[in-house]
Amino acid sequence: MIARESVAPEWVSVGENRQVRPLSSDSGPCLFCPGPGAEVGEGPFSVAVFPNRFPPFSGPGAAEVVVYSPRHDDDLGYLAPRHSESLHRALLQRSDALRERRGVEQVFVFENRGPRVGASMAHPHGQIYGYPVMAPRLTRELSRFEAGACPLCGDDAEGRLLFAVPGWRVLAPPAPRMPYELWLVPDVHRARLDPETFTPAAVRLLQAAIRALDSRFQHRTELTWGVYQDTREDVSAYHWRIDILPYERGGGRFKYLAGSELQMDAFLCDVAPCTTVAEVGPLLRAEGSRP
Repeated sequence: MIARESVAPEWVSVGENRQVRPLSSDSGPCLFCPGPGAEVGEGPFSVAVFPNRFPPFSGPGAAEVVVYSPRHDDDLGYLAPRHSESLHRALLQRSDALRERRGVEQVFVFENRGPRVGASMAHPHGQIYGYPVMAPRLTRELSRFEAGACPLCGDDAEGRLLFAVPGWRVLAPPAPRMPYELWLVPDVHRARLDPETFTPAAVRLLQAAIRALDSRFQHRTELTWGVYQDTREDVSAYHWRIDILPYERGGGRFKYLAGSELQMDAFLCDVAPCTTVAEVGPLLRAEGSRP
């Protein structure tokens, strides 16, 4: 259920059912590979979307799992173009469908990539949450967008631009929460995923950014990526984007969320935006130019 905390004005979802959700470390076949007893069924598929059996919300709201491919090691960053187009259609359709569902206030599309950032199953997959309330982060951001001119449309990003393609910019945010954080920002102002801005090219740009980070760290980067959007109304001051938050700091070091972040919600970042531009920018331009 969703419970309001008694000291600070914040929402916490309490779901003890998640204590027993399966893990990749459990014995037995992968539940996201086709086969008897698998959550994706036994037959072939391109992209599978199904309700999460261990949802974070037990009342209003929704939670779905998006399995990118029937192949166990098909990482999002390396899906073939035709396959990524199938994923694009699935994300757009399910985001629209959950947006219309009663009791859903905000739709959040995301992936936890790696066990240390919360991926309980090794088979690459994303998730879609239909929050029954507006998430705190989006609530704070909305107040900034509604206060005046769009901060993303008006951002000249001097010194923070890594890469640009028609319709899109990849930026290092001015105040990163995590090392090597990236923002993928559509040039056209839209509040949520729509066919004009969320195109197959947007998914390919996300893939290129993930591959660039993998090149930077020389292994499969542990990260989260998420779609920030306002799905409540057709007209909104919000400007949607995709955030990529790596947990890697380089040199085998990992960025853990500890006292300042978890206790005070005050993030401490180890990498400046200019370093992200210098180290990831050339790799992203190389990956983004691939056919």
